[in-house]
Amino acid sequence: MAELSVNIRRPLEFDRSRLNKQAKGLEVERLDSGIDSMPEGSMNSVTEQMENLNVISEIVTPSWAQFRTEDGDTFLHLAILHNCPDIAILLLQSDTSIIDLSNSSKQTPLHMSVIMGLLEVTRELVEARADLECTDNQGNTALHLACEQENLECISSLLDPLLTGSRGQRQNLEKHNYNGYTCLHIAVMKGHHEAVQKLLDSGADVNTREPNSGRTALHLAVEFQCREMVYLLIERGADVNRLMYNSCTALHLTAGRPDLEIQNRLFQLTNSELMPLLEFMDSDSEADWDIHSDCDMPLDYDDLQIGGHSLH
Repeated sequence: MAELSVNIRRPLEFDRSRLNKQAKGLEVERLDSGIDSMPEGSMNSVTEQMENLNVISEIVTPSWAQFRTEDGDTFLHLAILHNCPDIAILLLQSDTSIIDLSNSSKQTPLHMSVIMGLLEVTRELVEARADLECTDNQGNTALHLACEQENLECISSLLDPLLTGSRGQRQNLEKHNYNGYTCLHIAVMKGHHEAVQKLLDSGADVNTREPNSGRTALHLAVEFQCREMVYLLIERGADVNRLMYNSCTALHLTAGRPDLEIQNRLFQLTNSELMPLLEFMDSDSEADWDIHSDCDMPLDYDDLQIGGHSLH
């Protein structure tokens, strides 16, 4: 069998002294201004031209207020996000131009302060006239978020007339987020009684409907089976006869739901003319009834037939 001849190459050995000389030569060549090669007398001409130039040297230092992270956060956002209220207040007092700047999620510092529950920063921002109507990418104002988080202190600050009214600000309590809910709707769905009281005391309309199906706060309270909330809303003027877009009252929404106390209370208050969808199963008990038709069905049709037989 023939022998295999393997030729193994060794790594090249550099002459470092030679390499250094070449590098030094390149450096000298790179730094050569070419003045030595200029014709005699040219140097004086260049000097005269340089003296005649009117050069203003100004170093422009970007303001810290213009800083943005890749998520669009300012230093104020970051101070709030990292739970540093003292730094946040100092930044705010240093430059109020950053007060309403939003990040890539359209969150302003006011949104962030509510999310982080920083009451002191929230109050400082409101006093500094932060825009209460700014919405994030979900259409939520800071007050929407405060109601969502059931943060009563932040809600109080955002509604405090001493902080807002005296500076010409006005909280739009009928503003809907992108899901169609007002702050009152959110507080009701969260079962946050104190927040609901504060919103109503501040002028929120108890009968405002969300645009998707026309539910009021009372309809929502029934859906969430929050008995105390239902009673509170009725006490504060909720219209038990207000119809959804499909002609359902709050009473109709109690069908199939377990809390009969809510059902009984609404039955006592709802206009009887709005009850044609209800069929009483037992006349001896007001609670023993159910809805036997779909609320979407028009109420005034009496000529429906199946197989030639009238359904009326």
